Amino acid sequence: MDWEDVYLFPFALALTVLEYMAICFGLPSPGPQRDHFAPHPSAKFEGYYTRVQLEDGGTLALIFCWVKNAKIRENLVCVIHAPADGSKVPSFYHEIYPEQLSITAKDPTSKTPSFRINVPGLGNMTVTSSRTEYTLAIPDVRLSLTLCLTNHTSWLRTRPLSGPMGPLARLSRYLPLNWHVYSLASDADYTIVLAGRTYTGHGVAHLEKNWGRSFPSGWLWSQTFKVDNETICLAGGSALPGVQAYLVGYRSTGLCWDFRPPFTMGIGLFSPFLRVQCDSGAGVVELEARTWLRKLKVNIHAPVDSFIGLPAPLKDGHQPQFAFESFRATVITEAYIRCWPWGGWERAEEDHPKTVENEVSSASLEFGGIFSHLVNHYDNMARIRPGDSSLACSVTNPQPRSIILLDMSDGSATSVEINDALFCTHFKEVCTECSFDGREENDSFFGFDPIDREGIEAPPASVNKDGEYQCKKHGSTLLRVEEADHQGPDGRQEGGQEVVASVRLAGGSKSRTYVV
Repeated sequence: MDWEDVYLFPFALALTVLEYMAICFGLPSPGPQRDHFAPHPSAKFEGYYTRVQLEDGGTLALIFCWVKNAKIRENLVCVIHAPADGSKVPSFYHEIYPEQLSITAKDPTSKTPSFRINVPGLGNMTVTSSRTEYTLAIPDVRLSLTLCLTNHTSWLRTRPLSGPMGPLARLSRYLPLNWHVYSLASDADYTIVLAGRTYTGHGVAHLEKNWGRSFPSGWLWSQTFKVDNETICLAGGSALPGVQAYLVGYRSTGLCWDFRPPFTMGIGLFSPFLRVQCDSGAGVVELEARTWLRKLKVNIHAPVDSFIGLPAPLKDGHQPQFAFESFRATVITEAYIRCWPWGGWERAEEDHPKTVENEVSSASLEFGGIFSHLVNHYDNMARIRPGDSSLACSVTNPQPRSIILLDMSDGSATSVEINDALFCTHFKEVCTECSFDGREENDSFFGFDPIDREGIEAPPASVNKDGEYQCKKHGSTLLRVEEADHQGPDGRQEGGQEVVASVRLAGGSKSRTYVV
């Protein structure tokens, strides 16, 4: 924050108060509104999230995010497909950290400026006033994707540029984290080419973004698509030390409710208008938000085995597995009203689960940071190396997973990760062609003292239809690393499994072994 921000703060605060009053009395907004879906050049980090509910009930999710001047993992592109039962499209998860990412404003003078986020050698996200398009290609896993979103549904039809923050958005440059929902529901058309097979279809999409200084130490987030003309979006958590704050939006045929601070915040144990209880281990959230005349109860539950680990933007860079999200959650709401602050509550609408046909849930639920029991032990960036994928992934993430570090100076990847070990794109731990040497980093990560040794070369492999690296000789998924007494030359049987690569550590009797 510079001196200009300090001088402007009283004016921003006054406009915020005036806009609150304008909303209360149904008056026009004081002053021009900004399109907060457009890039914020002064923000420390910025991220765009799109979730598409496919026709078969599966979810396609995409993330473009960057942390300026990060110490590690500055840029992120993530693409996920979490299929429903019976889905024809295989599941996949690809988390990519490119060296380069650029943002270009195509028409900065427009009220809804167009812009493009471009990642050389990987793809782009293009936003215009009428459509949002994604184009991605990941040759290493034989995946390409195009996604076109149109007919956006804004947060408020009467204020198209408004979002969940409402008047608080005028204070966005002073807040540590901001949230804007660009569209509650957009028409989506997609084409996925995976391992030579093409899948096309339609769906409905949710678009949003975050920006500010960093994600907080802990948070909740949930979103549903419109079912029976109802939808809900909420986010919140640890805003400042000792302060909890939430933003909640509820839409139905007859109601258009927004809950935001000062009502949806708590200081210490004092939160007279807000109650939140969550248990990430059970996949359950209970939230009650109210004003003087409105009250909304929200109950969310998701299968505990449906949560997928996601990275989050922190002050030093992206932290893998710092949030866990389910696309199979169910939401039940109860809305109440009263005529006077001291009157009794009356039911405004009947409660029912927000589900689509065939009992496939339309809701998503995310626990982040200290709100998730799965990431409480991973709060130190120094413990996580670039591309780490080991954090509780085998238990909680059913998706085949690749995490790739990209150096886009020549449009190619410099390293790939196979079960936590880094190799060059030729599957070599030491490669003169790529100027790559992953021995010290791999040894340190697996708890070995770095030592002079030969590099390991993974056996010949290909990517199967699910995006997994698979041994060509045995047809099994690669690989695992273990330390054992030296067993002899490659090819000797060890516990019923063939040793395909074995490297003796210099000066010792131990070896590191790859087996399939």
